Amino acid sequence: MADRNAAGYLAFAPEPAIPNPLSSVWFEGSFGVTLAQARHGDAVGYAATMSGLLSAQRADGSMPMATTPDPDRELTTASAMAATTWFILAANPDHPAPLWAPPGPPGT
Repeated sequence: MADRNAAGYLAFAPEPAIPNPLSSVWFEGSFGVTLAQARHGDAVGYAATMSGLLSAQRADGSMPMATTPDPDRELTTASAMAATTWFILAANPDHPAPLWAPPGPPGT
């Protein structure tokens, strides 16, 4: 979905508890999808999703939590540590020491 100048994924899909979620790109989850696309070999999906998200990066390098505030679900447009961390992970999917790689043998 697209909102403002970014394209990515919603934080919430419509469901009985949230029948009408706001159309807002959720950066933390969107970058998580991007990283999964890269790690599963979906180069086209990775490039498309990453491209849709990068326009929201701020001058200081941070990423917002969402494109549109949703106070009922505690989503803001403020810079967010989680969204920025997921951006760093997604931007470096082939890093030789990925954060959630299985541990190697002791001493490695």
